Amino acid sequence: MYSRDLSYTSRVKNALTPLKEWSFQVKASLLKLLCSIKEKVKEISDLNLDFTDQRNKLQTMFLHLKELSDKTDKSFTGAVLAQEKKQLNGLDHLEKRLLKAQKRKYKEIVKRITNIQQELFPKQSLQERQANFSEFYEIYGDELIPLLVKALDPLKLEFYLISPEA
Repeated sequence: MYSRDLSYTSRVKNALTPLKEWSFQVKASLLKLLCSIKEKVKEISDLNLDFTDQRNKLQTMFLHLKELSDKTDKSFTGAVLAQEKKQLNGLDHLEKRLLKAQKRKYKEIVKRITNIQQELFPKQSLQERQANFSEFYEIYGDELIPLLVKALDPLKLEFYLISPEA
């Protein structure tokens, strides 16, 4: 819920400042909150947060073990498959823990992304469902309707971000 001590104009300007600061893609803010945070943390992190290479090496190693197990007893094949699944699940768990640690490291950026998301999509719904027309009219005045006519194309199923000029 918005606090009434800040005007809508200043809230919008404050929310949009980080978009310019970190070249945050507006398109990314339209993704689900967790996804956009995950993408931004991966982008700014100095570590490789993707364990695809390790996962491929592990699968290659188990492929050789499967070939070996085919030449031996069937019970060994089951043990190899179970261990492969356990190792891959463990790697997924480690990947999630590393991402969580990086989110803690960059908690200020995560907080700002969350604030942007909440400002653009209050109560996780479209802004026009929450904001009153008069708030926008206060910012733009008589130029609002021509601005909307010029900026919007009702046949395109896209989101538009119209921000007040500083």
